[in-house]
Amino acid sequence: MGELRQQKIKYQAAVPVLMRWLPRVSYLPLFEDIVRTLSVPFARKEAQPLFLDLFQVPPSVEDPMRPATSGPGEEHIRWVIGNGLGVFSGPEIADELVELSLSRQYGHARSQIVLSLPKVKDSRVPDVLLSLLDDQTVAPSAIEALGKMKFAGARDRIEGLLDDPSENVRNQAKKALKRMGN
Repeated sequence: MGELRQQKIKYQAAVPVLMRWLPRVSYLPLFEDIVRTLSVPFARKEAQPLFLDLFQVPPSVEDPMRPATSGPGEEHIRWVIGNGLGVFSGPEIADELVELSLSRQYGHARSQIVLSLPKVKDSRVPDVLLSLLDDQTVAPSAIEALGKMKFAGARDRIEGLLDDPSENVRNQAKKALKRMGN
């Protein structure tokens, strides 16, 4: 799979085949590789609905080589699919991405979706991102997205995070404020 991406060849004809196989794959590294191979603009129309479904209900996959100390495979799958949804993000799936971003049941896997929210060009995005500043699992991503948007309405809230216990939150707050011209 990875060679399709690495060789930079045109593989549009392979998209329907990959789409049929993705829900059937039970080996985590192969599943991840297919998702990454489908996470390209030319596969958007076909892959986007499947990615939305699989993010919510990921298949059962295994990787016997995955360390027992790693997080759950389901979380990892969602993160990879969320990354693909970030590639596909746009106004046509704003409702779905906003809903997934706010659904705490998906934990840290939402981070890639949260990062992509500014690309949906939806008026709800600043308020959604501001509400996520209180959610430690995705707060760094929400701060980064607000910074990329240069959303001045978030300045006070982000300044308040400069003393957050999380180093990642503090670092993202500094970067966001710098982008906003602080």
